[in-house]
Amino acid sequence: MFWKEKISNRMHFPKSLEDWSSSSSVGGEKSTPTMPSSTNPKDPNFGTDPVTKTFYEGKNSGGGHYDWVETPPKQLNKKVSRAYDRVAIKIYKVKDHEKPTISGRTPLKIHMIELQSPVLVGAIKDIVKDEDVFLEATETARFSAPFKPLYFCYDKIRALHESLSEDSVLNKHVGLLLQVMAEIFGGFMTHLKHLKASGLISYKLAWTYFPKNSIIYGGSHDCERLCRVIDTQYVTPTNGCPSLQVNCQEIAFDGESFSWKTTSLEIPSFTGNLPVTALPCYPLSFHEDQAGLRARLTARGQRVLDYQELTYCEYVGVGLHVNAGKVERHNV
Repeated sequence: MFWKEKISNRMHFPKSLEDWSSSSSVGGEKSTPTMPSSTNPKDPNFGTDPVTKTFYEGKNSGGGHYDWVETPPKQLNKKVSRAYDRVAIKIYKVKDHEKPTISGRTPLKIHMIELQSPVLVGAIKDIVKDEDVFLEATETARFSAPFKPLYFCYDKIRALHESLSEDSVLNKHVGLLLQVMAEIFGGFMTHLKHLKASGLISYKLAWTYFPKNSIIYGGSHDCERLCRVIDTQYVTPTNGCPSLQVNCQEIAFDGESFSWKTTSLEIPSFTGNLPVTALPCYPLSFHEDQAGLRARLTARGQRVLDYQELTYCEYVGVGLHVNAGKVERHNV
């Protein structure tokens, strides 16, 4: 009887969830669950100190998970930080892994630049606006590789520099920017010049062939088309090959009127150099018969205009045509 009683007591369960808080775990003694004092709203001291406590992202953080610690990470000395803030241009360099590493040393390349000079940002904001880059003179302007807006606006920025007085502050700041741009683009400008002169193109520099608003040619076995470039970007799909995507516009008929229609053309990645005309689309300036192409497309466009407001119907039977009050019958 003793053992039966002990087993019975151990196998007792409450009838409802509410009874858990008042049920006894051993011998019928009540137990009250507790919460940590830092999150217990019944703690009379909870949140009463008029102070703030700051936690910092720890070294074990990553992947959207944060390990909060009390020790702040090391920051720049205020004096050094103020010195950095006074410079007109900041340059950020990273290792260039496209070039060989020799004896543990990897060449560097410019990854990003920041223009902190208000006079410099204010001077070029109207220039880069043509590349859909909108700057505020009181804010830092940031440009990242491959620096397309600066590349396509290089001639305008250089012309601005030549128009300024040599003693002016702006002349020095714009000249400083030109020096940085020479370091960014100087490595491939000569190579690019030779490629274009030979009618060749490389995948890495292909974006330089498609400035905004330039006209490109796209041909297929049954259609020729001309499009206007908006911009370009290199894309790498998860389940596909990398390509250069050329976002552009072409004139299309929507059923009521002609308008610019947005479309995308792709150039698959390739190694080495290729003839420009071997690409699925390329600048019109490289087409061998530009005059003949324009004549063919103009004639095709004229035919489209001639077909406007015509209605094509299919009908079988006798057709009636009223002409000067007389009814004519025609077999259709």
